Amino acid sequence: AAARVEEGKEDKSSSSPFAAARVEEGKEDKSSSSPFAAARVEEGKEDKSSSSPFAAARVYEEYAEKNGFSLNPNKKVVETIVKSLLEKEKNLGAKYCPCRRVTDDAEENKKIVCPCAYHLEELERDGKCLCGLFVKNVIK
Repeated sequence: AAARVEEGKEDKSSSSPFAAARVEEGKEDKSSSSPFAAARVEEGKEDKSSSSPFAAARVYEEYAEKNGFSLNPNKKVVETIVKSLLEKEKNLGAKYCPCRRVTDDAEENKKIVCPCAYHLEELERDGKCLCGLFVKNVIK
C-alpha cells in the first residue's frame, strides 16, 4: 500500500491503501494508475474520477472482495458512507473516513483516507470497520 515515486521506488509513508497515489515533488497525481480509476460504470466505461456514488461504491466493493471481506450488506449504509466520502473529497480534497476527525496534520490525515489504515485491524477485531463500510464475510 505504498505510494510509487520516481524510478519505481516505494514511499512507505502513506498508511492508507488508497491514499497511496503517484507522487512527484510532494503532489498527488490522480492519473489512471490510481485504484479509483478501475471503477467501471454504465456500458463498461471507466469513471476515472469515481465521483459518482455508484462508481465509488464499486471500487470499494472490488477492493473488499480482493482482500477477503465485503461491503456492508445494508445498501443504505453503503450509500450514506459513500456519499459522505465524496462530499469530503469535494470539500477537503480526499475521501476521509466519515467517522474520523480530519486534523491539521497532513501525515496523520493520510491514515484516514478510506480505506483507512485502521480498517483491517478493526475488521479482525470487531467484524467491521469503524464506519461500517466494510464487514467480514459471512459464511452462508
